[in-house]
Amino acid sequence: MQIVEYLLAMAPYMAAALPFVLLFRLVARRRMRRRGLCESPLREVGVVLFLLFLVGLISQTVLPQIVIGADGTLELVRQRPGYHINLIPFRQFADVMRAADPMYAAINIAGNIVMFVPIGFCVPLLWREFPLWRTALVGAGFSLGVEVLQYPQGRSSDIDDLILNTLGVMAGYGLWRLFVYLFPKAAAHFRVRTA
Repeated sequence: MQIVEYLLAMAPYMAAALPFVLLFRLVARRRMRRRGLCESPLREVGVVLFLLFLVGLISQTVLPQIVIGADGTLELVRQRPGYHINLIPFRQFADVMRAADPMYAAINIAGNIVMFVPIGFCVPLLWREFPLWRTALVGAGFSLGVEVLQYPQGRSSDIDDLILNTLGVMAGYGLWRLFVYLFPKAAAHFRVRTA
């Protein structure tokens, strides 16, 4: 279960970020009150969890990987030489589909989609009811930032990852639309209201 491994690897970063996220949200709530706005506790929990998710996502995609060495010291994982930029759409798809291990292909493709679903779901739910194209643009911009920041670390940057991530955002947006359709009253609890 590689997904569980990723979630476990994200947990320490999310735990370390929790006090900062809570402090940030405390300041944000005070500013909202001064402007005559209020939010439900459910929305606050949603915002905190989403921000922690972003920290976890960044920890696995942008931050250098650190492992505990045999002697107990922390070591920076160096990526293998030969990293590259792929600007040819669908090139990596073909390479992944030809991989000897079909599970690798499934994890690579599904993982790149699934890890961006929360962005497509949470952005319109917690902030603005953006249309699909704007939500996709937010997600694609975040994904592009990840790809650009990976390159100096010796990791590959790939347009196919950008495509898959954006598809994940769009799938998340579809789930948000379904949630609003099926549970309109519950969805309304996530909106900022005037006091």
